[in-house]
Amino acid sequence: MPEQTISLSELNDSIKNLIEGTFDFPLWVMAEIADMKVAANGHCYLELLERAEKSGKDLARARATIWRNTFPLLKAYFEETTGQTLNPGLKVMVLVEVRFHSLYGYSLNVVDINPGFTLGEMALLREKILKELEDDGVLELNKQLDFPLLPQRIAVISSEGAAGYEDFLNELMGNSRHYHFQVKLFPAVMQGEQTEASVVAALEQIFETADDFDVVIIIRGGGAKLDLSAFDNKLIAEHVAQFPLPVLVGIGHTKDQTVLDIVAYQSLKTPTAVADFLLQKFQEQDDLLDQFQAALQTVVNDIVTQEKDNLQALNFSFSKVIDNRIFQEKNNLLQFQRDIRRQLINLLEMEKQQLSYLPEKFQLLIHGVFKQKERLFDDYYIRMERAALMIIQQQKRKIDNLSDKIKLLQPETLLKRGYHLVTNESGKIIKEIENIAVNDTVQIHFNKGVALSKILEKRKRT
Repeated sequence: MPEQTISLSELNDSIKNLIEGTFDFPLWVMAEIADMKVAANGHCYLELLERAEKSGKDLARARATIWRNTFPLLKAYFEETTGQTLNPGLKVMVLVEVRFHSLYGYSLNVVDINPGFTLGEMALLREKILKELEDDGVLELNKQLDFPLLPQRIAVISSEGAAGYEDFLNELMGNSRHYHFQVKLFPAVMQGEQTEASVVAALEQIFETADDFDVVIIIRGGGAKLDLSAFDNKLIAEHVAQFPLPVLVGIGHTKDQTVLDIVAYQSLKTPTAVADFLLQKFQEQDDLLDQFQAALQTVVNDIVTQEKDNLQALNFSFSKVIDNRIFQEKNNLLQFQRDIRRQLINLLEMEKQQLSYLPEKFQLLIHGVFKQKERLFDDYYIRMERAALMIIQQQKRKIDNLSDKIKLLQPETLLKRGYHLVTNESGKIIKEIENIAVNDTVQIHFNKGVALSKILEKRKRT
């Protein structure tokens, strides 16, 4: 039997005295939370882990406890400062008391936590992911997409029935201008360990029917702003950055941007802000349409005024030409009438002179003949006068017909009969098909208005 033996309890007591005597004050320890359980009695039990930086191999493990009188305070302090829930996977710096129990062995009691260390680790991880995305050439891809003018078909990734999703729908669908949207929800887990797989699966489902949507929106369920670490995720970021549709993000936080915020087309603070962003796009187009309508109305009014002036000038010109033509024809007719009368008088004088040369001895003989001739002459004069009147009436009818034709050719008369006057944009009348080209804009003048038409095709009459 060995000369010196001790019991197990004595050995453990010695180890306890050695450990607690050596570490008689709390120490700051950096480690990763490998596991975490909160017991029904309020105590929190942790498993702390240290990994090799390059290989990722486990280097050390230790059990740690946050007693129930300390755990609520430390948890609230950590989450308020970092915006993250205290859960496995986080790197932490904790102030621990080293303890050794004869029955349970070596353990650590956590008495404080440094959230600044975790924030720094998260920032380093975020920068690492962003650098890798930039090196891969995908960091700005989604921001470079063309945003649709009217994004009506919307794919939403969010927790089903969550308050944030309801706020988004209420803001979007209840807009005062009654803009219409088609919204389809792709449910996903928005916090915790399942977030990555759930969000990526939703993005893949949308990708399969990407032609059915204009934009993708990722919003959190609303309420708590904790546990945003899931959105500092490289796999989610890669999917969003390379997605063929613009991705809007509203995950409800006001602190540092996550990787998801940076790679998305647009990041907004809340789901409601995302809805307002979409409504603003519609409002911008409404404003543009109002401006265009006002400008178009001004142009139309100017054209109508100018065409009225042109028509009035044309009407005045036609009226003047017609009046001059009628006056000229009347003068011609009067002159013709005077010429006929003069010819008849001359003819009569000639006949009288010829009769006066007859020998007087024939006077009695031809008296009867003269009387007969005189009657014939009177009849002839009457017939000539009638013929002259008929000629005058025919000429007058021709003049009246000509006047009617001229009136029929007036633009106002032609427009009332259904004919149209075609001009180019500067108001010049188009008479031949060669004077226009395909894609030219022409003005078609009707009786009570003007229409604009674009030439799509030219066909010559066969």
